[in-house]
Amino acid sequence: YGADCIVTPPSLLPQEYGNRVKTDRRDSRKLAYLLAKGMLRRVWVPTLEERYHRQVIRRRRQLIGDRVRTQNRIKAELRFYGVELVEPRGPWPRVYVERLWSIRFGNRWMQESFQRLLEQYEFLTEQIAKQTQLLRELSETPCYRERVEILRSVPGIGLIAAMDGAFGGASGCGSFQAGRAACGICGFDAIAVFQCGEDPHGSDYGGRQERASGDTGGGLVEVDHQGWGHAGQV
Repeated sequence: YGADCIVTPPSLLPQEYGNRVKTDRRDSRKLAYLLAKGMLRRVWVPTLEERYHRQVIRRRRQLIGDRVRTQNRIKAELRFYGVELVEPRGPWPRVYVERLWSIRFGNRWMQESFQRLLEQYEFLTEQIAKQTQLLRELSETPCYRERVEILRSVPGIGLIAAMDGAFGGASGCGSFQAGRAACGICGFDAIAVFQCGEDPHGSDYGGRQERASGDTGGGLVEVDHQGWGHAGQV
């Protein structure tokens, strides 16, 4: 309602050693004093649209977890009935799934119950593919295209990891909340940090810049807190 509110984690509050008295009144007075002095570090709170975007990769993780649980049920059922089948490493290839479909128990009730598990696995695999395609489409929007291209230029970072990094550090379409987060994702070493803003405690990240070096296959990359529109090969 027009009031400027910030969210600050308790772990970043300046501590008063020796003061063991803790009441709501004292805590409120302390927070008001720290806020007036500009000593509270705010954390970035995603907007409603950004939470919608994050739901895409969050739903994909949930579907993958559901599929893993279904795979465990299938394996447990095979072990319980003494069916020996060498399981491949990693995702189940189509050949292995077809071998599961070819298993016969000699009993209608057991056979159809086992097939329900296989149908559930097939359904979840299809849903994961659709959610991955949705994530790919989101990565091609103006909000994320440039950031994803920069992150994917690092060897070993694919679409999923790049979008996860873009969601984790984004502070709105076109900006990255913390250059250190980008350095951590890309494996860079921050070699210099300077503050252009007025807040010495880092509550305003708008003016912070970091130059980071890393083996990206194309030289140095400059990461700018003011926006990924300024980032690129140096």
